Amino acid sequence: MNKSMVCVGLVALVVACGGKTAEAQSPATTSSPTPLVGESGSGGGGTAPAGRTQMSELEARRVTDAIKSEIPGHRDRFKSICGSEVNIEIDWASFGRDMEALKRLWGNVGVQRLVDAFKHVCVDAAGKSAVKGKVKTIRAINVWDEDKVSATLSGGTFTVKLRYGYMPPGMNETDIAGALIKAL
Repeated sequence: MNKSMVCVGLVALVVACGGKTAEAQSPATTSSPTPLVGESGSGGGGTAPAGRTQMSELEARRVTDAIKSEIPGHRDRFKSICGSEVNIEIDWASFGRDMEALKRLWGNVGVQRLVDAFKHVCVDAAGKSAVKGKVKTIRAINVWDEDKVSATLSGGTFTVKLRYGYMPPGMNETDIAGALIKAL
């Protein structure tokens, strides 16, 4: 069974278990899942807009655990593309328990898209050298407002802020690569 099938199955399980809407939850049950990878809480993604489908803490934990389990594979893929090591961080607080945002983070809009953007940069020795020298961490942050979508490189961290809860999320693979090339 491939990972896409597992993703679809887990999301179907979440829906079947009665994923709740934001209005239906009491304030005591709307906290984010416990951060798992590189969480600092500084992403500014904030609370999902009212009416968005929210997962329970258990459902969100299962999805975040599944995403976390795929991070080593994404690191390996990055190394095969760019020839260097990278840390991958996800600002879990910015995703909260929003079903669509977490589902897309897990799918090809998520970490895979960020890593694939490097295929457009690491096409030759110059690109690989630039990435190796300047990119130590890739950080994914969910934002709700279109005007907060961005891709920036600062202090060795390539931070990509996308609207994971919406399609399109604000930048495609080529847009992300273009921002990275300008920053290098």
